[in-house]
Amino acid sequence: MVTFWIRNLLPPCAFKPEANLIGQTLAMEGMFAFFMESALVGALVWGEKRLGPRSHFAAAVGVALGSWLSGYFILVTNAFMQHPTGYAVAADGRLHLASVAGYLGNPWALALFAHNQMAPW
Repeated sequence: MVTFWIRNLLPPCAFKPEANLIGQTLAMEGMFAFFMESALVGALVWGEKRLGPRSHFAAAVGVALGSWLSGYFILVTNAFMQHPTGYAVAADGRLHLASVAGYLGNPWALALFAHNQMAPW
């Protein structure tokens, strides 16, 4: 919530250096997680009678995994803004991805994800 308010108060040029990195995880969330969720929600809602019980259950598990994956990609973006890892600074001052494993496996993102997923329990 804080990053939302900060982004709306600061000028857009304040976030140009890290736009390459932040855009990647948000695009991955849309391309992988959201597409997976939306396709499987369709199978879950309209395929109950067409699919067998096992396939219907697999669609439900896929929707849950897709929503967890979506949350992880968004939390990786948030974690990068608070504890940046896996990047390199180019000559023009922009940040570029140096390590996919370092970026997606950010220790802060893992802690945020664990906290976020265990909060309902």
